[in-house]
Amino acid sequence: MPKNHIGIKVKNKSDENIKKIYFFVGKKLSDSISNLEVGQSKTENVVWQKGEGVFHLQVFFQSGKMILSTEEYAEQGYFVKKEIRNDTILTDYNLAQKNIPPTHGKACSVFEGK
Repeated sequence: MPKNHIGIKVKNKSDENIKKIYFFVGKKLSDSISNLEVGQSKTENVVWQKGEGVFHLQVFFQSGKMILSTEEYAEQGYFVKKEIRNDTILTDYNLAQKNIPPTHGKACSVFEGK
């Protein structure tokens, strides 16, 4: 992983294709992934600030529905796995390099629309 980045692996475990995933660091748009089909995974090295901070994802499905994760804590060098479901985003932190045990979280908002 490049310096000043975090790794985020996203897997589409929903019932529909994803049009776009936006990665925000703090309030700033950092990176994005397009066209993630059902069952497909992609890893993105997201540009990170120095030290610790927060990030969140904004996911747009082909139907127009959007889900938004809550802000989550991270530090540069972290690797996070995100599992995108129909109405939620699950998180699995792999923090072995930081000697912190993995944790699991579940939180997001769902917005319907086209």
